[in-house]
Formats: sequence, C-alpha cells, structure tokens
Amino acid sequence: MKPEHSTLIEKYLDSKLDEAQLAELNQLIKEDSEIKKQVSLGLELRGMIQCSKQDQYTELEDMVISQLKAPQLKLEDRVIKELKGTSPKKNSHNWVLAAAAMFLVGSIVLLSNVLISSSPIEVAVLKDFKGQFSVVRGEEKIVIQEGGILHSGDLLNIEDYSHLSIEYDDGSNLIFHENSFAKISELDGKKNVELFSGKLQADIEKQPVGKQMEFITKYSKSVVLGTSFTLSTTDSSTTLNVSEGEVRFSSKGKSLKVKSSQYATADDGNEFKVQKSSGLIYKSPLVTKHTPGRSIPIKVNIKGLKKIYLVVSNGGENSHDDHSAWKAPRLTGPKGSLDLSKQPWTLAKVGHRGIIKKESLIYNGIELKNSLYAHATSVFSWDIPEGYHIFEAEGVLLDSSVLIEEDAPTVNFEVHTHIPEKDLKKLLRKLLQY
Repeated sequence: MKPEHSTLIEKYLDSKLDEAQLAELNQLIKEDSEIKKQVSLGLELRGMIQCSKQDQYTELEDMVISQLKAPQLKLEDRVIKELKGTSPKKNSHNWVLAAAAMFLVGSIVLLSNVLISSSPIEVAVLKDFKGQFSVVRGEEKIVIQEGGILHSGDLLNIEDYSHLSIEYDDGSNLIFHENSFAKISELDGKKNVELFSGKLQADIEKQPVGKQMEFITKYSKSVVLGTSFTLSTTDSSTTLNVSEGEVRFSSKGKSLKVKSSQYATADDGNEFKVQKSSGLIYKSPLVTKHTPGRSIPIKVNIKGLKKIYLVVSNGGENSHDDHSAWKAPRLTGPKGSLDLSKQPWTLAKVGHRGIIKKESLIYNGIELKNSLYAHATSVFSWDIPEGYHIFEAEGVLLDSSVLIEEDAPTVNFEVHTHIPEKDLKKLLRKLLQY
C-alpha cells in the first residue's frame, strides 16, 4: 500500500479528513480491496461505526460506510451480477460480455464483436487443471471437469496458485496461469482469445490461410499462424515472449514481427520495439508458510526449447530457512514422461552452503520421492531431449522451513530457457554467500 494511502486511512480514523479527501477515500475503497480491508480493520479495532464528525460530510461518510459493508464478490460472481443487470436487444452484437469485461478491467476496449450464435459453438476441451478455477457461460457459473467441452464465449477465471490447460481440436494448446481472466471464442473457424489479466502460454498448430488465431489484450493484438509463446497482461502493459516461430504483435497502429528468443512490450509510455529475451518464461507468485499447502503447481510449455533452467530465488527477503524442493519435476510429450530428478544435469548449485543436500526431504510429514532439494538461491539445468513439450512440477516449502517461528521463508520458483552469462554469474555469486 502506498504511504499516502496509509496516511489517508489514519486521518479518516482520526476524523481529520476534509471533503475532498473523504471523496478520494470513498473512490479508493471502491477500487482497491486491500484499502477496503485496512479501513474495515481500523474500524473494528477502534470500535467505531462512523469516524467523521463533520455534519456537512454526512452523505460522503454514509457512502464510505456503505462501501465497507458491501460484500466483496469473487471475480466470476461479479461478471454474472453484471450480466444479469443487462438486457441486450434482439440480434445485437455480443457487447454484453464486453461490458462485463470492461467492468472488471477498467477502461479496456474489447476488439471482438462476435455475434451471439443461436446454438453453442464447441471450441476446446479442458485438458487438465490444478487448484481452483471457474467458467462463466452466459449468465451462469458452470462446473466443468477434465475432458469437458468449452464453448465460444466462455469466460475463464483461474485463481491463486492454480493453472488450467485447454486443447483445441487441431492440437493447439493453451496454459492459463494463476490470476488469469480470459474469454475464448471462435467465429467461422477463426479462434480468438481475449486476455483481460494474467498470463498464458500458447503452443499453436499451423492455422488455415486467412484464419490466423488472434490474442487480444488491453494494449495489443497478436496474430498467430503457428508458434509457441507466452503472453502476459496487466492494467499497465502487455508482454509477448516468443519461444518458437513468429508472431505479428500490434499496438496503437504499429506492428512488429517478434521471432524466437525475442519479446516486446506494449504499454502507454515506453518504446514499442523487439528485444532479445532474458529467458525467464515462468515465475511463481511468492510462496511462504502461509501459502495454502506451502506449495504451487507448475506447468510450463517448453516446446522447441533446447535447455531448461530451474531456479529458486529468495523472494526478496533473506534466505533464512528457505528450504524448498521441486517435487516430481518432469518433462512430458509425445515420448511420454521423463523424470528430471533421475537425469544427469548440466548444472546444479544449491544455496545451502553451496552443496547438493542428500538427506531426506520431508513435506507434510512424508518423505518426498523423485524430488530435488532447492534451498534459495539454487539453480539446476538440463538439456531437453526431442519429443518433450511440457515441464511440470510442484514447488514446495519443506517442513524444515517452518520450524523456526521468527524466520519467514519466502521463495519464488522460476523456469528459464537460458540464463545470460552475466546473470548466471550474479546468481552463482549469491550461492557463495551461504
């Protein structure tokens, strides 16, 4: 939270806000769930029903209190609520879903105007998932299991510490990572994905002439014939990172060709240009002893890559008790499944005194098999044999990481296609500090 917002909350609790500041706080509570949480907590701690005592601000004060009392709906529930409040005209364009998406991501302008079909168009199969997700179809939140059919117009919401994979009938695959929200659609055989927030990885088979697949975000449009890439978007920017093939990446009337091992970012301020990729293709959210299960499921598209680097970083805090592990790291693809814990690595360095720990790895009271100890900072790398397209694992904090209460283990699990020499040297220097 920004310092000025903390000051604003403190002044509110002390009844020292003027009218303009009270209006500002009211708007922040509408837009920021963390600020709403902190104001509510402050009210509880001080046993207050109303904080401002100035009579002339009663209406604004009532608005603040009503915002605090309003239930915080989950993302997909907010979509359904918004949809139910809309009455589209007969034969209108599908701006109902567009309005719901705009409600969720601010001023995002959707570029899709797919007509509502009288019968559902089946576009993809839910291949697999880990964690929690939901699908909104029309005005309903529906339950779909692995192997279930997704329709054109479906909205996908992937929650914290989760991922979801879908497969099209031509063999193209998408992996949506945690905190992603997207809409999939198809019209006359042309596939479209609108990514409102979050991150996806795509492995796209060659598309028919004139039916290039399109990926749309607030800041950009990516036109794809057949390639592998990662697309991530926030309220402030969109980044495309291509691992194989070529993507036409457009923003604000300018178009770039982004090739293998290159990336480009579209936003409001920086130059729109192609740059050489740093090699980072996945970074988990922060994993701590408060993370559900002290773990994060990981699934990353590696098709076309020659090497893979697995890194555990310390999450920005110190590295005390950052005892972690890659649980069941493996490659999968047409050749089957390959257990990386049993494969010879090309590089292996672990932050715990710079050695590879051989003793038992205990997680939730059970000894892990086919796993790799990875105290932050650590790095492992392997050459990738042909015939393997996906990396999967579970990143976990071991039981030993939470034994000392005053220390707070914090780690990120990362997957790289390569690590530039200067960055690798910097990483290895960190290992010498333990």
